[in-house]
Amino acid sequence: MSESLQASDCEDHWQEKEIILERSNVNDIISLGFTIAGGNDRPIVNNFISIVVSRIIENGLADRDKQLRLYDIILRVNDIDYSNIKHHTAVEILKTSGKKVSLRIRRLTPRFMKIVELEHQSEKLGISIEGGIGSEYFKGKNSEPTRSIVSPRKIIESFDFEDYQRYESHNRLRATGYRTKSTTLPNTRPTADLQIHLAVAQKIGVLQFDQKNLKEIPPEICSLSGLRTLSLNSNKIQLLPNDLRKLVNLKNLFLKYNQIESLPSIIFTHHLSKLEILQLNGNLLCSLPASFSYLTTLKQLNLSKNNFITIPRAILYLTNLQVLDLSANRIQEINDDIEFLEVDELNLNNNQISQISTNISKCKRLKILRLDNNKLKLESIPTSLLKNSTVFQLSVNGNFFEETQFQLVEGYDDYERRYTTNQRKRDATAILLLN
Repeated sequence: MSESLQASDCEDHWQEKEIILERSNVNDIISLGFTIAGGNDRPIVNNFISIVVSRIIENGLADRDKQLRLYDIILRVNDIDYSNIKHHTAVEILKTSGKKVSLRIRRLTPRFMKIVELEHQSEKLGISIEGGIGSEYFKGKNSEPTRSIVSPRKIIESFDFEDYQRYESHNRLRATGYRTKSTTLPNTRPTADLQIHLAVAQKIGVLQFDQKNLKEIPPEICSLSGLRTLSLNSNKIQLLPNDLRKLVNLKNLFLKYNQIESLPSIIFTHHLSKLEILQLNGNLLCSLPASFSYLTTLKQLNLSKNNFITIPRAILYLTNLQVLDLSANRIQEINDDIEFLEVDELNLNNNQISQISTNISKCKRLKILRLDNNKLKLESIPTSLLKNSTVFQLSVNGNFFEETQFQLVEGYDDYERRYTTNQRKRDATAILLLN
């Protein structure tokens, strides 16, 4: 007697949720802290026109709120239907959605693995499958969301619903002629998870694969030449592959909180020439290769919480750098080379700095300097830094002197005038924006 294998349908696993995001004031035009993909004019894949959350920006409004998730499908914004809308229109509505934004979203419940064991007498399994990455089926079609592992006596199908939720379809498996038994287990295999992320990344140029216990960067990632943003935060990566240089269109690279001890020189030599943001904080770095200086488009660099004992020389040649974070390292001295550093904001909080070269006053663009919680004495702070530099915001809390003592140091009045002038400019700019 044959028995039909019951179709696996994830319809019951969808859930809809109302999310409220609130800006600080009614005139606030600040980003909601996430980006979207999709639309009836820019489908992520064939026939899939839903608007999907493609990235949640670190420390943005949505990230702090903790309700919205990656790949949530947006059904409605306030009272506006998002089920069949152009991409640009969807973006503009979000930008002008006011202080209090109501989002109706659709998502799948947490991932699970379904193991289906087929008992049979022949070598043929007697099933047919359709779909897969690159050959997706939608709207009532059958699909194979992940790989199959086949043995002579059993077939295991794993469905990763959390990461497959951007595909608004019914996932069905059909087979006839065999008795079945099934078990639901936690999904611990990352392969299908990565496959789906890669498929979406090919369409939108963004790959976020944080907290996946990766010990190395999968080679498939390095083949995504169109990738603009890559986030592999909070993994266990120790070494970057040389093939990372193939990501020639990369603008944002997030590798914080891994176990990286060194950076291959070949990655940066005339490669990654479009990189603007690089986060390597929370690793084990103590030096940078000389080729790092080729990152001439870099604007933001975070090297905090590493093992640097001095400011790396390669950074001194980054001519477009705006923000450099070297906080929470083991830097003991700011030496004479500092005059070549071109940066607007320098964060050296929580180091062991006891001496500062007078050359720091020669930094042409330095405006904000943070030196909190170091080992500075009053005499360690160069008079020229206060009198002759471009710095208008200097923070020295938590050192070996009181703020009242600092205010009596020669040159403090000059610094205070720069600070006040800058504040007035900022206030005037804010008033113009409000009007």
